[in-house]
Amino acid sequence: GPSQTVSGPAPLTVNDKNENTGGVDSNVAVAANGSFTASFAASPNDRITLTARDNANRLAGPVEIGRVPFGSAVTSIPITTQVVDGQFRARRVEAEGDILAVHGYPHDGAGNSEDLLVYDISTPSQPALRRRVDTGLVQLWDVAIQDGWAYLVGDRFGAIDLRSDTSSVSTGPNFGGQERAVVVSGPYAFAAEDFSGHNGLIRIYDISTPSAPRSLREQEMYSSQNIDFHDLVLYGTDYIIGITGAGVNDVTVIDRRDVAGLKIVSKVSIPQITGFR
Repeated sequence: GPSQTVSGPAPLTVNDKNENTGGVDSNVAVAANGSFTASFAASPNDRITLTARDNANRLAGPVEIGRVPFGSAVTSIPITTQVVDGQFRARRVEAEGDILAVHGYPHDGAGNSEDLLVYDISTPSQPALRRRVDTGLVQLWDVAIQDGWAYLVGDRFGAIDLRSDTSSVSTGPNFGGQERAVVVSGPYAFAAEDFSGHNGLIRIYDISTPSAPRSLREQEMYSSQNIDFHDLVLYGTDYIIGITGAGVNDVTVIDRRDVAGLKIVSKVSIPQITGFR
């Protein structure tokens, strides 16, 4: 927040207290300009108060001066080969509520792992590993979470209930190639196919029963421009943005309101940019 000063008959001292832990930095001298420096251990969102004392031993406060901002402390969680396979690289995270999913992304000959790690983040400063899921998708490219279910893409589409510690992945048919990106909205999942026809193919799945995802249809968004979507992004309630590194039409805006007939509404080529994610 904005800087503030302590004023009153000098000499002045202050006590700064962490109301969450009880830690105090006592009798801190206040400079002539009203400034002071205090330090003590604290974690994100801890409440900090201040009490001031003047030369007549009169007290003012305690006054809340704020909370410790997020990011003032970092918790590192190592992921070792005792937990995952040797190809795993923690490159992507998805979160919903108290659930955090961590997975890789195949790139530059590394990250070719099908593992998915599920963490409990009900205590954000202390993520706890709940389970490792061997998804069986050969390579895990992307994950989207909705209502506790994770929707996965690799060599096929899959879904798993992340709220359970014993659930397994329910998969759709193997169409060949790789599904590289996925977004979900309501009862539908949209997945981008790669390494196949290179025609901006999008597959649509019915996920109204998450444990039994059902392939509805697929649609080529391009015909002969050698385009694969490397990422899909939901835009508002009506659109999907497809991103490609093909060197043309880097960004494609698609109207998804009618799943029986997706429509391109805008194509944008960005000079000197190669689209990725």
